Amino acid sequence: MEQDSLRILMLIDQFFPILGGAEQQALRISKELTRRGFKVSVLTRKSRTELAETEIYEDIRIHRLPFVGAGSAPKLKSTSPAAAWLVKNRAYYDIIHCHGSNPLEWSAMVAGRITKKPYVLKLTNPNFMNYAGANNGFKMKSSGANSRPNEPVRTLMLPALRFMRRNMVKHASRVLAISPQIAGCLARSGFNNVSYIPNGIDTEFFRPVAPVDKSGLRSKLGLDSGATTFLYAGRLAVEKNLMTLLKAWNQFTASNPGQKAQLLFLGDSNGQVYSAEDELREYARENNLSSLKFTGSVLNVDEYLQASDIFVLPSYWEGMSNALLEAMACGLPSIVSDIPANSALVANGSSGLTFPAEDVEALVKCLTALAANPDIRVDMGDKAREIAVEKFSFPAIIDGISEIYGAILGYSVSSQRVL
Repeated sequence: MEQDSLRILMLIDQFFPILGGAEQQALRISKELTRRGFKVSVLTRKSRTELAETEIYEDIRIHRLPFVGAGSAPKLKSTSPAAAWLVKNRAYYDIIHCHGSNPLEWSAMVAGRITKKPYVLKLTNPNFMNYAGANNGFKMKSSGANSRPNEPVRTLMLPALRFMRRNMVKHASRVLAISPQIAGCLARSGFNNVSYIPNGIDTEFFRPVAPVDKSGLRSKLGLDSGATTFLYAGRLAVEKNLMTLLKAWNQFTASNPGQKAQLLFLGDSNGQVYSAEDELREYARENNLSSLKFTGSVLNVDEYLQASDIFVLPSYWEGMSNALLEAMACGLPSIVSDIPANSALVANGSSGLTFPAEDVEALVKCLTALAANPDIRVDMGDKAREIAVEKFSFPAIIDGISEIYGAILGYSVSSQRVL
């Protein structure tokens, strides 16, 4: 089989124009594979009524299943229609690339019993088989339309959900683990079909800029050109632990009145379950945090990163943060919670600083240390950039993915990173 004849179907719960971390990675992979001669299409849910059921974006054909509502419940209804679509259209793809283990992606396993089409499974959650435990022990809180699903129902569903997820891994031709932590967990669970393929980053697009360009970007974006700029980019969700950051920021600004500093929150809750946005905005109003700016979701994340000095990621859990990789590629030092996924990217005292996820005082010390030491920030940022380029440059990641496709479908491959 010739490489340029391979037809790859990306299977993902949501896709462009929705651009969370998983969606961005799927889009970047699709674009690069298309550029290399693969024929790429996407099957996803129609999560918004205004989205077209079929469209072509940069030579990628996107198919969306009919809209059945927003929130968590429609996800559980997506397996059957997706499986039916995969069976009906099996002549138009050679392999399925599943970006997660949600109900939509289960359809690859279900349909595969009929079509005999192989699938690879990308896993981003270190606790993926424990449906209720993805929060790694912290208390999920939200309100209103985003309230927590009924706990007894979730408990009753757990055995079935774990069964489906375990079988997704078992029957995958290859599992792509985005972190050594996830790969190790799978290996200890007895799976031997695992490859470590981390998230990739376009290090030419996400890159540092000269001081004069940084100043120009701040003017363009309406930011204080003389303030030390801290930035968080991502969903305003409970698992991101942003309330700890706001409490630390409140203490930091109060105890450093002479320090000009600003904190940017890029992103929104996108109407998702476990939103923290309302709570964060209320806290900011009650404490008069005038140095905090909510930008909402933006398309020019690169410019905001290039205009900033320090990236902050206080998450309770991550698989492998795209936003953190982008910040590193832009030459920013990072302050991150010391969870395994973050510590695997940021060496404390080298390319950034780490702190215990719920320790407000420790985070205040990190904010203070980097705000007061621009030379240290530059050294840490240079090291962060080196790591991003050497280990997570996108072309090398795509090489690994295409080699795995080749091994499964029978065209020549040179090497694989297999555990």
